[in-house]
Amino acid sequence: MPLQRPTPPRLVHERFFMGAADLFCIADTAGRMHAANPAWERSLGWSVDELCSRPHFEFVHPDDLAAARLLVKALTNGEAIDRVYLRYRCKDGGYRRLEWRAPPPDPDGLIYASARDVTEAPDALLPADSDAIGSWDYDAARDELRWSPRTHAIHGTSPETFHPRRAEGLRFFPPDALRVLRPALDRLRTHAEPFALELPLVSAQGRNLWVRMTATPELEGGRVVRAFGTFQDVSERRAADEARRVSAEQRRLAKGAAVVGFVDWNIDADTVICDAAAHQILGWPPEVEPIIFTAALESVHDDDREALEEALEAALRPEGKGIDVTFRFRRDDDFVWIRALGEVITRDHRGAPQRVISTIADVSAARRAEEERLRRSERLDQLLGASPVTVYAATPAQGLTFLSANCHEIFGKSSAELRGEASWWTHRIHPDDREAIIARGREWLMG
Repeated sequence: MPLQRPTPPRLVHERFFMGAADLFCIADTAGRMHAANPAWERSLGWSVDELCSRPHFEFVHPDDLAAARLLVKALTNGEAIDRVYLRYRCKDGGYRRLEWRAPPPDPDGLIYASARDVTEAPDALLPADSDAIGSWDYDAARDELRWSPRTHAIHGTSPETFHPRRAEGLRFFPPDALRVLRPALDRLRTHAEPFALELPLVSAQGRNLWVRMTATPELEGGRVVRAFGTFQDVSERRAADEARRVSAEQRRLAKGAAVVGFVDWNIDADTVICDAAAHQILGWPPEVEPIIFTAALESVHDDDREALEEALEAALRPEGKGIDVTFRFRRDDDFVWIRALGEVITRDHRGAPQRVISTIADVSAARRAEEERLRRSERLDQLLGASPVTVYAATPAQGLTFLSANCHEIFGKSSAELRGEASWWTHRIHPDDREAIIARGREWLMG
């Protein structure tokens, strides 16, 4: 069998580059291709020379331009991109959908990227949120604000009938959002400072949403002449994140409970939805749902209802810090102690609360143990109070940790005043007795 000369590595790479079914290219961070393989022409119809002779962004669908520019910016910042979807214009006027992957640029600033034509791919193979991000583009000289169809959908407007200018676009943001957004827009205009913000928004139909808005400036002669960015409805994600964060904190705080249940309170509807653990804690059958919140309050112990209502009222205020309240709740024919930990996770554009997520835990056992400890402490105080002897406990690190109540008669100070003092009384022992007492104490500690 004749020997074959090994193919030089460079030739192997060239054959792979030229024969690959995927779309390979080498581009710079300014958005211009330096090389592309024949797969581009097979997919889009443009020759390699045509692709490399014009700015890359000229081939991108107008609605995807903002996202494409942001991707280049991310690459420039040293980030890799993976499975990013953009639409590209074909030579025949149609559009193909490409899935992009690329590592950060090399030291020379070149980007080695690959793309795959997924136009005919089944929807199940595409990410569920691939179309969830909209884009916007603002021309400062013309005061023209362009929204992608997805951005229009988030605002509840029609691309055919609504063509907003800057002031009209800002009207969808409530006052508290504008207090954050306006300064960010000013810094974008005057200092070319990009931003990414999550803000409340009210759609044309009055729906209260949370959106994530990014902005990137485009400069000419040192002045910002244009800005573009992405626009995404993050209401569900934000609510889920808040619920997870609250849940983690509440699980930590309620770690002494055997079972922790979750409660979702819809304030406008006056209803409560509980998980199985919460049903078990409250003694409600699983099929009872939703529960009327005001009716559930009737099961709270009369002596605790006012304190619970005050805690809820404080938490629902705009400056509220959260709910942490313990109360008795009727379960069957008895009362159990419940600890509730929660906070408001959604408010409307006026700041009024709409939804509260909370955990509840049956802390009856811990409560009974604490009450028993207090009863024993009271009995011990009564016993020691009747004795002429003062009893104390101390450690080298903490000083006095316990003194019986009658210490005031001997030292002239209460146990609360003396507790924690490590050297108060050693300084008051007569000098002739101090060494003997300290030596005796050491002997006792050493056993």
